Amino acid sequence: MVARIVAAAVAAVLAGTLEAQVFKCVDAEGRTTYQQSPCAKDVKGTRVELDPDNGRTQDSAALEAQWADAVKAGQVMAGMPKRRVRDAYGAPAEVRAGTTAERVTEVWIYRNPGGVRRIGFLDGRVSWERGDDASSAPPAADETGDTAARRAGG
Repeated sequence: MVARIVAAAVAAVLAGTLEAQVFKCVDAEGRTTYQQSPCAKDVKGTRVELDPDNGRTQDSAALEAQWADAVKAGQVMAGMPKRRVRDAYGAPAEVRAGTTAERVTEVWIYRNPGGVRRIGFLDGRVSWERGDDASSAPPAADETGDTAARRAGG
């Protein structure tokens, strides 16, 4: 009995750390179901985007508004959380661990016809942003980020 409770608790904790996929499916009669696998071909369906932090990392309304404006402009800012980067740029082509020299724990890589863009994260927030047009050196220890706006003097 105790082993089952412990196993259930471990499963719940692990489930909370994984990104789950959820699909909303509507059949011909208008009945809606939610499931973890894609909808059948004869059923209308869409993938539902979930925000797994459940508000734990909520920032101030002013900061959220600033990030929302940046997302609309297709920009990323230092300090921005991963979910907002995903809103601005979509899913990265590649995710890798950061290095000590980069001073980040994770790097997201985006590839497009104009080149490659890399975004470094520390504690789940943007630390720097690099592109083919930017310096390949990591920011100095006293810098908080390297976004296009900061490079332009803004």
